[in-house]
Amino acid sequence: MRFSRHFLAAGIAAFALALGFTASASAEDRVAGFTYVEEKGHGLLEQKRVTVTDKDGVLKSKVIHYRDGRVLRDVFRKDGTQEFSHEVWGNGQQREHIEYDATGKSMTSRKKWHIDGSLESEAIRKKDGHTLLKEYYSNGKLRKERELFDKGGFSDVTYRKDGTKWYG
Repeated sequence: MRFSRHFLAAGIAAFALALGFTASASAEDRVAGFTYVEEKGHGLLEQKRVTVTDKDGVLKSKVIHYRDGRVLRDVFRKDGTQEFSHEVWGNGQQREHIEYDATGKSMTSRKKWHIDGSLESEAIRKKDGHTLLKEYYSNGKLRKERELFDKGGFSDVTYRKDGTKWYG
């Protein structure tokens, strides 16, 4: 059920597109109690921006199509706080995925991928308040591991390309 709830708003937007709800500069359509708005992109990098709100005006999802082919989708909870953000490269490969805490303001986890689909880095907020950062070589081996302590300071471990520990 968690998966289907995440994609409900984005699915409604796709459904609206399939029904032919389109816009040139700015338009608003209502589908099943949700408002679908497509508008021209903001700034030089955006091609178009699509937002979906519920009947009370609470933002449910936002999709930004960039001119270089990347697509960013932000999904929001019932109370309007951000639940996650997901971006894909122009070739359809995942680029970045960020999960947020209940407030929608603090990241709980983040993963970034290279354009070829290999994992580039990840960050995880641990229950003790520390943040664990990991960076990877293009061959998939761990390159660097850094733990940021909630009261300040950090610890580092660096690895060689073959996966053996180099420093830390």
